[in-house]
Amino acid sequence: MFFFDLPVPEERRAIFKVHIEHRADQHAAVADLADYDLDALVAQTEGFVVSEIEAAVVDGLYLAFDQGAAVVTTEHILQAARTTVPLRQTMAERIDALRDWAKNRARFSSTEAARAAGARQEAVLDLSGADAVLVPIPKARVARLGNN
Repeated sequence: MFFFDLPVPEERRAIFKVHIEHRADQHAAVADLADYDLDALVAQTEGFVVSEIEAAVVDGLYLAFDQGAAVVTTEHILQAARTTVPLRQTMAERIDALRDWAKNRARFSSTEAARAAGARQEAVLDLSGADAVLVPIPKARVARLGNN
């Protein structure tokens, strides 16, 4: 069994890359990845889950549009992130309990998360220096997984 904790900085960087590049392919208002301060975005989103990071990118696009900006900037995404109350805050007790449960019952997805939780085993996935890989799972497969 695997435990996927909140994304660590290198994972958040990879998540931002995926979502900014995806939006850049779809919207002329999204600049090239090199035009964004990923360090600032990663720092601002400590404790965010993947969907909250994606929402910050999307909300940044809406903020830029609302402000009449021609291009979405790092600041637009940071503004969106600043208004987000992450699940890490709203469900802190449940997340801590889940981490405690997983310490000796699951393998952590990243070495950094395993160390932070005091888990015995090493992580099985190491994203250092790698680009994120997203694998779509068909809805029918997800439904079967949920019923087992």
